[in-house]
Amino acid sequence: MYGNTRDGSVKGTVQSGYESVRSAFEENLTSGAELGGHFAVYRHGHAIVDLWGGAMARNASQPIERTSLYTLFSATKGIAATCIAMLVERGELRYDDLVSTYWPDFSQNGKEKFTIGELLSHQVGLATTRIATTVEDYYDHDVVASALAQQKPYFAPGVWAYHAQTFGVLADELIRRVDGRTLRQFFCDELQSVAEGDLWIGLPESEDARHVGIEKSPAPSDVTFDPPMPEMYERTMTNPVIDLEWPNQRQFREAGIPSAGGSGNARGLAKIYAALVSNAKPLLSDSVLKDATCQRIAGVDQGSGGIGRYAAGFRMNVGDMGANPAAFGHPGLGGTTGFADAKRELGVGYTSCRACLTKWQHPDSRLTRLLSAFYAADKALTS
Repeated sequence: MYGNTRDGSVKGTVQSGYESVRSAFEENLTSGAELGGHFAVYRHGHAIVDLWGGAMARNASQPIERTSLYTLFSATKGIAATCIAMLVERGELRYDDLVSTYWPDFSQNGKEKFTIGELLSHQVGLATTRIATTVEDYYDHDVVASALAQQKPYFAPGVWAYHAQTFGVLADELIRRVDGRTLRQFFCDELQSVAEGDLWIGLPESEDARHVGIEKSPAPSDVTFDPPMPEMYERTMTNPVIDLEWPNQRQFREAGIPSAGGSGNARGLAKIYAALVSNAKPLLSDSVLKDATCQRIAGVDQGSGGIGRYAAGFRMNVGDMGANPAAFGHPGLGGTTGFADAKRELGVGYTSCRACLTKWQHPDSRLTRLLSAFYAADKALTS
């Protein structure tokens, strides 16, 4: 294994031949693009890359440690999608089943024919609630779940809009109806052991000292696409207003909202995704993995106007998940990302305590630098 750098700012290991990835990580730190972060790539349960370094946002004098935890933001959605895929694996539901089969109240206001696959791929027109909500309502879950079951959708399946905050409530309610456990409890019982303590949905107080906090980088221009459905998009972004200070609040970390409130690090994300695509001991059968990760919708987000591709809760590669067009996973606000590359049997994770907001849909330059170095090295070693 390759040792630490001379100044000790970057710690961890890389396999021989992947030293350029460490150099890329160092460049992120020395350029000031990165404050503190973690990058990991796993294959068959073993680390090819596992690097961390920099300082915590909550205390700049405190260095990032091997087991430091970060807010995952929407990378949490990929973990929620994995939990549901495990229920599909067990035969407890199918993606083509109607949501109303398990959640009868959901059939109100014309939603009786919406399928689970459509719900998970942001096609059910519930990108926001029509009632006013607070982040505390999302902690409670039941208030938002009831509102979504009752309300008329903004659009019907066939198009999509990113369900930034409501996705977690929809996925959580589905698991409760099918399995009896909350999504948080299902993850803790069935999946957390794969990440070996490096992922949490609902961070207990005993682990809270490991959390690095979050710092917002200087915001880019607020130039954005023209929203196709501006009223819906405005409500999505302001009901409630998404606040980057939430992760710095103990209540948010403890609540673990399944759409955006998970805590973890790159190693935990990489281990989960590697387990999904490992031929040695996969979490899912080939048939279920194919069903979970096939593209179900693509094109223009009816809210933001951005471009995306979605499977059953997983986002598909649109240029931000390495060299494989079929890579799947989920990014999070500010740069956090976890994804799987089935062709290479890789799980990849990136977490940072500095939230960078990019213009338009540009990939995060920090992650791009790391992935470019990794894939170039991997190609050289395997070709």
